[in-house]
Amino acid sequence: GSSSSRGTFSATPRSLESGGEMSVEVGEGLTVVQARLSLRGSRKAIEAVAPECSPRDMSAYEAITLEQTGEAVDTATKLLADEIARFRAAAGFAPQVQARRVDLDAQRALLVASLCGASSYFGDTGCNVTVHARAHAAADWREVFNGEGMALHWDRSAAVDGWPNLVALPPGEDDEFVWFWDGGGYVLRASASRLARD
Repeated sequence: GSSSSRGTFSATPRSLESGGEMSVEVGEGLTVVQARLSLRGSRKAIEAVAPECSPRDMSAYEAITLEQTGEAVDTATKLLADEIARFRAAAGFAPQVQARRVDLDAQRALLVASLCGASSYFGDTGCNVTVHARAHAAADWREVFNGEGMALHWDRSAAVDGWPNLVALPPGEDDEFVWFWDGGGYVLRASASRLARD
């Protein structure tokens, strides 16, 4: 959305795409002019310009980049073996596995993994993301987060008991989502800007 001395306009590509009309208000007080515009046929135009829009600034967080080979991928492949088998049975081919292990301290670690293959199976993005955790080196990995494919970031400055918050901008959303550690796993709190407003 934007605002100037001439008026106010607020919309996101997703809201414009799914809506039937858009309202525009220009001016202030007694000189306000309002208009409703039909969005019929606008989907193609929005899809054409959306890639040119500036991506959301996530520089306040650290991106969790995934690897395509290595020990983390091998561990993820074992942990997600049942899901990989279900996908292979449904799609006829194996999903791509990517992963990264994050050591939080000498004992605790997170394993972030992504399976990508088909939107008919994993949703719009064609991927899913899981996070497994272990409290110490001898412990088994335990799933603590599972969601549709999205780029995960972490916010170490907002850690709960040493477990960093996870932050993501899900596809089609215009605000960050924050998951915090509740002692047993990650729970969706609210969007980051909503937290800032509260």
